[in-house]
Amino acid sequence: MKAPLSALSAILFTVLLGGCSNYFSNYRTVYRIETTTGERYYSDDEPDLNDSQGIYYLEDLDGNTYRIEKAQMYKIEKFKHHK
Repeated sequence: MKAPLSALSAILFTVLLGGCSNYFSNYRTVYRIETTTGERYYSDDEPDLNDSQGIYYLEDLDGNTYRIEKAQMYKIEKFKHHK
């Protein structure tokens, strides 16, 4: 009687683990950068701030680079992005 129960537990555990890994493989954590004008950018790295110039430098997920003034930055947050 114990063998079928432990086998069932192992199968259930494998199914649950497989479901979780599938969910996490479809998403990745990136930075979502939003400006005061409503533009949004997504980047693998947090934007670099050049304090002396007051400008953020960022590279989006497509490889495009941008310079955004510090006064135009509204929000920088971590975000789950669908691959």
